[in-house]
Amino acid sequence: SGNMTSTKVTLKGTSTVSLNERFTCMLKSQLQPPADVKVSMQEQHVASARNRHLALQMENRPSVQAALGNKGVATEELYS
Repeated sequence: SGNMTSTKVTLKGTSTVSLNERFTCMLKSQLQPPADVKVSMQEQHVASARNRHLALQMENRPSVQAALGNKGVATEELYS
């Protein structure tokens, strides 16, 4: 190898908050439990019902039926 000189570069910190402090705050914010578990369960139930409804709608679309290979789907319906 040749004469390699290593140069130490020091970057001055621009943040007023230390990394430790920042990560401590992030962890605390993530660990807070939901305000009301019943409310979030209700929201999940509503979302699930909506998703099931959407899945049924998608299933009945002519283009989806054709892609699934179901017989008896007219090709004109695909482009309507």
